[in-house]
Amino acid sequence: MTNDLIQTIDSLMVNIPAGEVVLRNDRIKKEWLVQIQPFLLAKYAVTIKLYDAITNSPLNNFDKNHKPVVNISWNDAIAFCNVLSKKSGIKRILFYFLHL
Repeated sequence: MTNDLIQTIDSLMVNIPAGEVVLRNDRIKKEWLVQIQPFLLAKYAVTIKLYDAITNSPLNNFDKNHKPVVNISWNDAIAFCNVLSKKSGIKRILFYFLHL
């Protein structure tokens, strides 16, 4: 992966600061406060072109390279995030369990 691609991805991230959010369950009429740690969030959806560049597994949608990736599994999304983290030198924080 080139440094240019990593810099482009970094520039498209938005810092979401730490904070608090009130969650509620209307069924049992209960509210509780949750502390949220800061995190980065992409400004835009992952495109087919970026997905292909990171995973080396073309989605065969060359005419739609700038469209968002759709119809991939949750595990595929986690794998994409982990490969991107590894290639950009940041700590992998997403994991999944394989059920056999």
